[in-house]
Amino acid sequence: MFGIWSRVRRRLWPEKYPVPLDDKIIAAQNLMREGDWAQAIDAWKAIIARGDELMPATVYARLIEAYRQLGALEDVEQTVAEAEAEGAGHISIYAGAAQAFLKVDRGEKALAFARKAASRAESLDDKREALALVASVESEYADKAKAAELLTGLVA
Repeated sequence: MFGIWSRVRRRLWPEKYPVPLDDKIIAAQNLMREGDWAQAIDAWKAIIARGDELMPATVYARLIEAYRQLGALEDVEQTVAEAEAEGAGHISIYAGAAQAFLKVDRGEKALAFARKAASRAESLDDKREALALVASVESEYADKAKAAELLTGLVA
């Protein structure tokens, strides 16, 4: 009963009773699961536009993933810049950007973002994951010997 009244209040007076952030995130994630990339992008952008002080890097990473699915590389780069400006530069953002550029065979950009992910990794597991991504891009587009050296260092 109270759930219905909450939804009615939000529709009648949206400025007074905004949709909780958690609900918006769940809705955006559902759009991603359904493969509705354009709607998901709009949903993630609306979440970011709320202007919460501590916007989690995950929100930016999911927006980058939706742009990647559409092949919107300029938007990927712009989102990375926005995340950095907001202080949300996390390994997941750079790894997502690297994967977006890998998807369209832009190795030089992918490598730059993969290296940035490695430089921002805080935990040992994140560092290993980022270095594996760097090695993968290196082996595909740059220096196979350097990739082998990175991978050897990861298992040693």
